[in-house]
Amino acid sequence: MSTNVAPTRASAPAGVSHLVLNVRDIEASHRFWTEIMGFEQPAAMRPRAGSRCDSTGAARRATTTTVALAQVRNPAEAGEAGKWSMAGSGPGLNHVAIAYPDRDSWLQQVAHLQANGVTFLMRGEHGMSHSVYIADPDGHGIEVLYDLPEEVWEGDLNAAFNYFKPLPRDGAGRRHGLPGVRAGPGVGSAYTGRMSETDDLIAANQRLYAAFTNRDLEAMEALWANRLPVGCIHPGWMPLTAREAVLASWRSILANPDQPRVVAGGAVVHMLGETAVVYCRELVSGSPLIATNVFAREDGEWKLVHHQSGPVAQA
Repeated sequence: MSTNVAPTRASAPAGVSHLVLNVRDIEASHRFWTEIMGFEQPAAMRPRAGSRCDSTGAARRATTTTVALAQVRNPAEAGEAGKWSMAGSGPGLNHVAIAYPDRDSWLQQVAHLQANGVTFLMRGEHGMSHSVYIADPDGHGIEVLYDLPEEVWEGDLNAAFNYFKPLPRDGAGRRHGLPGVRAGPGVGSAYTGRMSETDDLIAANQRLYAAFTNRDLEAMEALWANRLPVGCIHPGWMPLTAREAVLASWRSILANPDQPRVVAGGAVVHMLGETAVVYCRELVSGSPLIATNVFAREDGEWKLVHHQSGPVAQA
């Protein structure tokens, strides 16, 4: 019997191998992708009549993300670089997303962008990542992001995929000689190397649920304030209003081998000066809960002073 049977569906790809961008000025684009975006050049194509191409790549775990740059033959006929917009004006590539391995490296990269005068075209919090949008010298849109921990969003993937909270485009761009990288109208005050208080609070909220998921008592204790008054109301529990009682409750919960996993997501932050309230959803054994986590500044860091969680009716 013949084995030459047509497949009934497409094979799943291993991933996107590389991206090729047509550019007006390959030297300027090369400087942007290496000096500004942090890529390295592993190879360059030998010059051919009327064309030139080189590639920049960055190792990421076991894979490599490669961006190849191709010089257009007649730059003068290419016109001016277009202004990137998420809405777009026609068919074509909207943007390419460049991921950094963790929040700290992402913040460092964002500070590097601002220090080099890169305009932030858009900034916001997706349900699965935090992002800054910029453009290269030719107007190609670039999303600079870091992915939130999977346990934050895996319980409600559809909600995370559809969530986006726009944030101010902090950081006044300064010229540094790269075409297409310049200050833009409507950009706010100077960026100081940290994104926002909202980022810090969401990260602190994530640490609470990471400690819960990992049964990490040391991390849980470090998250709670030491000197400020604290309180905690677990579902079905009476209020706990002393730090030792609160920590004792967490020791009991984390030591319970039958304690179900808690998945949290959809965090909303309300700033109240030196205090902030974070509301988020919790999913416990398929049952939805709503949590209120209150943070206050202690020794310059956001520390947890109150946690309360309770059931919510199914939508």
